Amino acid sequence: MVNLGDYIQSGEAIYEIADLSRVWLLFDVYESDMAWIKKGDQVNFTVASLPGETFEETISFLDPVIDPKTRVAKARVVVANRGLKLKSEMFASGTVEAKLPTNTDHIVVPKTAVMWTGKRSVV
Repeated sequence: MVNLGDYIQSGEAIYEIADLSRVWLLFDVYESDMAWIKKGDQVNFTVASLPGETFEETISFLDPVIDPKTRVAKARVVVANRGLKLKSEMFASGTVEAKLPTNTDHIVVPKTAVMWTGKRSVV
């Protein structure tokens, strides 16, 4: 919080101690995906600076407000930081497997699998 040669007044903080044994990861959830993401869902994620390692935790909080500029909400995941591997401002990428309703009278296919021929749709 200070640099070499700075004048420090009495009582002024010169550094801050942080406990990194538990860290928060904030993931962006797109507005179109909000219907599929719930608190308590499992998130599998990787960290760019830790190649080959995969982590798994649950979503502990979903922000109810969507950022009007980016059109995303934040999903918070609390992680026990064993070995203090995770650092502040690291980039993480995660996936959540959505649970679809199990109705037997519906067929679900990816939108990209549908070919529209003009007269009919073929999968």
